[in-house]
Amino acid sequence: MQAWPMRVLGALNILFVALGAFYSGGMIQMHWNKWPGSPSHLHWAVFMFLDAISISMILYLGYLGVRLIKKDARALWQLCLLFVAEIAYFAVVVYVTWFLMPASMSAIAVDFWGMAQDPLVPQVVTGYPLVGLVIAFVMLLIRRSPPDTYSR
Repeated sequence: MQAWPMRVLGALNILFVALGAFYSGGMIQMHWNKWPGSPSHLHWAVFMFLDAISISMILYLGYLGVRLIKKDARALWQLCLLFVAEIAYFAVVVYVTWFLMPASMSAIAVDFWGMAQDPLVPQVVTGYPLVGLVIAFVMLLIRRSPPDTYSR
């Protein structure tokens, strides 16, 4: 039915998991013991919380990618919801850290806490959550549409 498009979407999910892990690991290695600002224990707690959300999202993206490769069409709805959650999460974090935080905290809010979103950066830079949402939603609509039974 939709085996190849589902498998391609699943492979792209797994590719973005690998890219996110690679990018995040590289950024942590680059900033090791040279963290932006002077983070306190509370700043580290916020960083860990945001990083846990980012890592959970890319791990779930990989899980859904494996399910799509196995042609499990039920993963499409969950993938749509995950893409919406990723878009909303990134938008809220950027809005809060860039616009609501005082300028005196910019090194912590933008630079340090921004590193917690590094696992999602390859997706955001390429627009994959938005494109993937459209593709997955179209695949859902095609799957739900009744077959054309036109007969002569």
